[in-house]
Amino acid sequence: MDGAGNLAYAAGYAGYGTYRWYVRSPEWSPLNSFISRPTPDLWPQAHGFQTVSLICGGATSGIEFEAFDGMGQSLTTVGLGNYSGCDGAEFHDAADPAGGTVVAWVRPTSGELDERQRELKVQRFDGTGQTRFAAVTVATWLLGAQEQLAVVVGTDVQGRALVLWNGDAFFGAGTTAGRWLDAQGAPLTPIFQAQVPSLGSASMSRALTPLIGGGLVLQLDGMWTRSFASGVSSASAPPDWLAQRRGRLEIVRGGRAYALLPPTPSAPVCTQQVEVLAPDGTSCGVMTFETEPGACASDPLVLGADGTILQQQPLAHLLENGMNGCIEKWWPGILH
Repeated sequence: MDGAGNLAYAAGYAGYGTYRWYVRSPEWSPLNSFISRPTPDLWPQAHGFQTVSLICGGATSGIEFEAFDGMGQSLTTVGLGNYSGCDGAEFHDAADPAGGTVVAWVRPTSGELDERQRELKVQRFDGTGQTRFAAVTVATWLLGAQEQLAVVVGTDVQGRALVLWNGDAFFGAGTTAGRWLDAQGAPLTPIFQAQVPSLGSASMSRALTPLIGGGLVLQLDGMWTRSFASGVSSASAPPDWLAQRRGRLEIVRGGRAYALLPPTPSAPVCTQQVEVLAPDGTSCGVMTFETEPGACASDPLVLGADGTILQQQPLAHLLENGMNGCIEKWWPGILH
């Protein structure tokens, strides 16, 4: 759900590895539909949505950024790297707290004689899909025989981007390398050892989450592991108030509070809770969101750009009641 209350949702396979997304107004009137490749995240903007996806097969293999307006009309499409098939492709994208998306990707260096040569690039887009800074090369290295590619990127509220990647080629096996970029994409730091034991494999979930006031905190497979002050080439333990909590941390209330959304349920649950926290981590209370009577949910809650909470009702509940499709419950602007 974007900042204007328009909702985009995927509902139906469209062929050739794509899905059809439908866009509806806050009054649930149909606005448009568009076809996009499967992606774990559709980033809502003040007006519209953005996505980054991996395209595999044929001459079009590569990573693609696309921005849509609130009506679901395509604003821009940008190719971010071509591959031979999808071998060696690794990327990560994240919502920008100022609006837009930041993307980091690793690709073979074009024109190099050594096929092991890799380069790490970062590009940042604004909320309308225009470039905040063009693709910049953060690092190049020779890929080791046993090295696994893994990368994570995030932008803090000061507009600085941090990218972390497996640092075997720089600091030895099992290490993590990092580098900060300023708001224009220029390096703020040299490549540094990020004091993170390992980013794990490409399949591990990873996020660099913005903190109020600046800086980012790293989450690996649901665990908060390290905190990075804005533009500083070192890491520290995550804030005490966050270290033992689980879930997804979002800045809400116009940058004046956090919402801690629950992790994806491991089994169906009939209630889901969101904790609201002050900037210093003091708990301000818990909101409870109940599913439809007789139904329990196994999907995570979704937070829209306008502060709306969305909860998808389970498919089994629909089928039991002779219905097809999906049902979303939502609480408009509750965390605006």
